[in-house]
Amino acid sequence: MSAPRRWIGTAVPGAAPFLLCALLFAAAEATLARASPSDDPEQDEGLARLHAAIEAAFQRCDVASLRTAFSRRVKTLLSSRALGVRQGYYGADQALLILGRGFEGLRTLRFRLAEPDDAARQDGRLAVRARWVFREEGASKTEVRLSFTFAPEGEGWCIREIRELK
Repeated sequence: MSAPRRWIGTAVPGAAPFLLCALLFAAAEATLARASPSDDPEQDEGLARLHAAIEAAFQRCDVASLRTAFSRRVKTLLSSRALGVRQGYYGADQALLILGRGFEGLRTLRFRLAEPDDAARQDGRLAVRARWVFREEGASKTEVRLSFTFAPEGEGWCIREIRELK
């Protein structure tokens, strides 16, 4: 076999995995770009609605605005001592019940939910931090830092995790 034929016989099969990896990488980049909230106005709206619902719920200590904020398909991770939540995965109705119980007897002094940060994005999800200052009946004020993870679902976004940060 001549040298050019030997080269083609070894180079072409060796290049196939490289080309496949390049195509998969390009497809993954395109998927992440579609998940970006700034590219899709409908998802921007959904993210803004979710953001407003969380702020309203924590400012009023009332879960009514969060009725549609949790996924009906996937359980949500909750972990917060301040809300009296043991770390675990909960369905949408359970999450609302647990947060409602956690809000009992509390009065919010300040709640500030940061804007979604592009650097905190991973796998199409967004991580958003919040600072919550509240007072329990007959006690001094308490400051808690929370992290919310949002995930795209259907036409909008849902809360996938609520964690208390240390």
